Amino acid sequence: MKKFRTLFYLLFAVALCISANTSAKENAATTISSDLLIKSISEQVELAKRTESEGKNASIWLSKDNTVAIEITEDKNTVVKSKLLVFLPSNQNEIFTRNSLILAQYLKNIAPGWKMPDDWPRSNLKNMSRFNQDKKFIHNGYIISISHIKSLGALLVSVQKDNPTVKKLPKIRNNLDLAVHCEKFDILSNLKDKTTTFTLSTDLPEHTTILASVSRSYWDGNNEKKAFEYYNKKISVRDLRKFITVVIDDEKFRLRMAQMQQLAPSVGTGKMTLQVSENIEINLMVAINQTNNTFGKNNRNLTGPLVEAVNGYKMVRAKKEYASPVKTSNYGSSQPKSGN
Repeated sequence: MKKFRTLFYLLFAVALCISANTSAKENAATTISSDLLIKSISEQVELAKRTESEGKNASIWLSKDNTVAIEITEDKNTVVKSKLLVFLPSNQNEIFTRNSLILAQYLKNIAPGWKMPDDWPRSNLKNMSRFNQDKKFIHNGYIISISHIKSLGALLVSVQKDNPTVKKLPKIRNNLDLAVHCEKFDILSNLKDKTTTFTLSTDLPEHTTILASVSRSYWDGNNEKKAFEYYNKKISVRDLRKFITVVIDDEKFRLRMAQMQQLAPSVGTGKMTLQVSENIEINLMVAINQTNNTFGKNNRNLTGPLVEAVNGYKMVRAKKEYASPVKTSNYGSSQPKSGN
């Protein structure tokens, strides 16, 4: 931990030497005090150092294990500048989880409109490392900059009072508009004795909503492709990390086909000749309407080599097929149908 402490003091010693230089004519938006900024975090960090210069107070707060450091420069009970350096070791789950919560709370304190889930850091570290420069936003009269220090496995959040005469930055509305990058979306599955199990291996955030289905295709008398679904559900990536088990119930399928045969004459279509696929399909797709705003409207923030753009929507999908013939001689053809 000596290495961590040295890094912290080197970083913030430089920060403390820089004057806040904030004039009274700056943006008169809602101001934030150091007490408010540390709100709900004070039990996790302790005051390590406090200095005063030219009427401005500067303080450094450290966690007991030195994996979180917060520097605050305050002028007349108003934060004019702050930095948060937080280590997020992916191989130490307890520290990662705790520090993620501290990071999320810090951002919520400085930006009340922040609505990202607490697992946002785990989901976005990889995305942040792809940025060529800091992601900057303006909210509540403050400029917020977030950068990933890949060599340290840490995030640095810098907050500074905005000077509206200098530049315009995108405003935070309900979230920080960060890209969601996907390079992995693989179905891991098997089929045995009419039972299939499947899971998803992906680098997408755990809160991502996935449309999951297990189905068999068939074609009616009008040669229209349809699907009989053994399973159809919206499910999160977190829940899909566990294996889902689905029984391929041929009896339910036969019953459904028989019902369709009985209904056909009543609607004037005559006796249908059904053709049924011998395969069952496992389909997983990133839902278009995500519950979390990170993805943006119609998944516009979804990026990566696996992303498809269809009719103004972005999606990622995968399919697995297994041979699982079903006897259909009592109501039509059992030959597999070719084509779409």
